[in-house]
Parts: sequence; C-alpha cells; structure tokens
Amino acid sequence: MHVVGILLGTGRRAFDVAVAREVFSDRTDREVPRADLRLLGAQAVIDLDEANSMRSTHSLRSASEVDLLVVPGSEEPLAVPSPSEVAAVANAAAAGATVASLCTGAFTLGHAGLLKGRTATTHWRYTGDLASQFPDTDVRPRDLYCGDGNV
Repeated sequence: MHVVGILLGTGRRAFDVAVAREVFSDRTDREVPRADLRLLGAQAVIDLDEANSMRSTHSLRSASEVDLLVVPGSEEPLAVPSPSEVAAVANAAAAGATVASLCTGAFTLGHAGLLKGRTATTHWRYTGDLASQFPDTDVRPRDLYCGDGNV
C-alpha cells in the first residue's frame, strides 16, 4: 500500500489540506488502489487558522515512513516555517519519499534544502520572492506545476 502523508501545521492553508485529502482519499470504488493516508502534525490537534482545526493521525517524526509527502501552502508564505516542519520535509526526502508542495508550500521545500539546483514554481504572486529567497533554484513563474527528481 502506498503511504501518503500530508504535512499539517499552524498557518497551513486549509484549502490545500482539503484538496490533498480529497485526492488521496478512498477511491477503491473506481478501482484505484487505496492509499494509507496520514495527517502529520506536531500536536494531536492543529489549528490551521482561526476557523479550521484538524486532528493529526501521526507525528512529524513519521515523515520518514511515507512514500509521498504533500506540503500544503501557507497563509503567510514568507514566514519561516517551524524547524520541526522543515526537519520533517528534509527527513522524508532523505528517506527516499517523493515530496510535493501545493502553491506556496514550495517555500517550505526551499527551507528544507530541496530546491537547490532544481526547477520549481509557486503561486504567481510569490515567484519573485521564491527566486530571491532561493537564488540557486530555477523558478518558473509561468509554470502551473513542475517536477524535478523526487520533488
């Protein structure tokens, strides 16, 4: 079974988390193999924002056990993510997981060192900021998505 983790954290966009949960939820009725979906957080309950809380199913330490880690965007993408979230992303990649970000989640990948020498994109409003913060990344402002190796 494919293990998919979604990174939860204060300030993560509830929309991005919901989209990832929907994409990787049970699709066995359509003959798609079921994924073991894990919500990774530093605490049992994560306040994404003032209106949305979510219960984690696994700790951030278990990020190294996933096949795919999805990093949702942040409400404040220019804020430095927590060290525990950055470590979880780096540990997942080091363990061989594919790491994917949605929208401004690319900044967390950058802080984890995963964008160095790679192609990346983010929300059009923040592509200049991504390029400035991570000058060793080939930021593609016109791309909706891109992939480079396991990122």
